[in-house]
Amino acid sequence: MKNIRYFGLLFTTLLIGCQSTKMPDWYLNPEQDNSAYLYSVGTGSSYESASSSAVSNLNNRLWSEVNSSFYNRVSASDRNGKSHTSDFIDKKVFVKSAKAAISGYEVNEVSVVGEKTYIQLRFNKQVLLTSLQASVQEQTRQLKF
Repeated sequence: MKNIRYFGLLFTTLLIGCQSTKMPDWYLNPEQDNSAYLYSVGTGSSYESASSSAVSNLNNRLWSEVNSSFYNRVSASDRNGKSHTSDFIDKKVFVKSAKAAISGYEVNEVSVVGEKTYIQLRFNKQVLLTSLQASVQEQTRQLKF
């Protein structure tokens, strides 16, 4: 009887230890956007955080503004017959994402692997557009001139 218990415990331990930690294929190769839908993937420690991640990823994809600056300085000096040249390059990149209320999505895929939840959301373009137009109209109404 003890052998059966030990075998059961060993089998359970091996089963838990051998669980897959591989990301789902649909997460690594997300569905491509088409004329009716936009797709976005996300990951998190829970269903809610994975969903938020996917919505945030779409928001960043649609409404990111990138500004950059580039500055190049060249310094030359001559000391005691020895010349020295220095080249300094300063690069700055700023990324800003708009905060927009995104709605009109549905869960296309979801998978829990280990302690991570992976999700793919599908956004109806027409519903998204209508929602964003309503949001802009509401913000416009709130402006005080």
